[in-house]
Amino acid sequence: MTLGGVFAAMAISGQKLTDQVYLCFGGGTAGAGIASRVHREMVREGLSEEEAYKRFFMVDKQGLLFDDMEDLTPEQKPFAKKAFRFPECRQVDGSCRSGTDGEGDYSGGNFHKGRCFHKKKW
Repeated sequence: MTLGGVFAAMAISGQKLTDQVYLCFGGGTAGAGIASRVHREMVREGLSEEEAYKRFFMVDKQGLLFDDMEDLTPEQKPFAKKAFRFPECRQVDGSCRSGTDGEGDYSGGNFHKGRCFHKKKW
């Protein structure tokens, strides 16, 4: 269903799936599953697996997911960013908060100045 929506958006906009960058706001079973399906389609359309993974940013209760986090699920690990590439996103304690309360409350205030997602060309 989600991939169908993505395909429709690409058809309407005249853009290619492989040219997009995706923010997965929720890295649980559903979010990681959808991201995995979109990733597979990007590979089918010609990107290498590595190039396709680079186009995803997955955010869960602990913030933007990094490869050095100990609590990642097997489904989240391929989408985790290399920590050394994003030093400006890390707080003193090593976390990168998205603005959620850590309990799955994804309501307002999740992306604003001072949080991880600042003005940077990814």
